[in-house]
Amino acid sequence: MLSGNNPVANAVHDPNEPARRRARRRIPELIARELSFSGQAMTARQIAKAIDYNLEGTETALRRMEEAGQLHQSESNRWTIASAAQLTVNVASGNGKFSSSRARNE
Repeated sequence: MLSGNNPVANAVHDPNEPARRRARRRIPELIARELSFSGQAMTARQIAKAIDYNLEGTETALRRMEEAGQLHQSESNRWTIASAAQLTVNVASGNGKFSSSRARNE
């Protein structure tokens, strides 16, 4: 079992082979999904923890989503989905993408 036949030790790295990158996560979609599933207002820190993302990036996404009319920030710094009428879930294709109906009408 502990013989010299170790596949990891025999691995060869080809420097010309492109490195694999982790797929980019769609943070705004994760935020919208988390807020809709929780059904309650959440702080940026709570959202960041729930979606397993850093606080700074979460706050940036929250501000952008607020500017797009997708979210609302209360006076107590808690975030909620702006309005059920403003968000549309693309259920027909099953891709779970969220879009602002206000942005489509402009």
